[in-house]
Amino acid sequence: MSGRRHGVSLALQCRAARLPEPEAEARFHPTRRWKFDYLFRGFGLAVEVQGGNFVRGRHVQGAALIQEYEKLNAAAALGYRIIFVTPRQVANGQALAAIEAALTPAALMTAIGAVRAIEAIQASVARDVELR
Repeated sequence: MSGRRHGVSLALQCRAARLPEPEAEARFHPTRRWKFDYLFRGFGLAVEVQGGNFVRGRHVQGAALIQEYEKLNAAAALGYRIIFVTPRQVANGQALAAIEAALTPAALMTAIGAVRAIEAIQASVARDVELR
């Protein structure tokens, strides 16, 4: 659930705060049909709105939770940072505050550094495989 049903959408909140506007329901994986609720493409930042946590919704059911972990592990392997929020946090502004913190220059430099480190490790492993 992307938070659009919970008052002002996160995309509109971002626009009002003069932040980059995220894509809603955005596919991120090259071969799977997985989507993030919101994706700040180019910033490596995603937002997942976790509804139903207190009423035995999808995100707390065993089989669905395992599928969610598979998706999130794949996203982490691709270098995405993910913020998890509830619909209430979207409505009360806490989600927006978390996004603002993740989009600060220091946070972005850390994320860019991590992506470069992952790329360097992948290149090193590829070279090792070629040498064998």
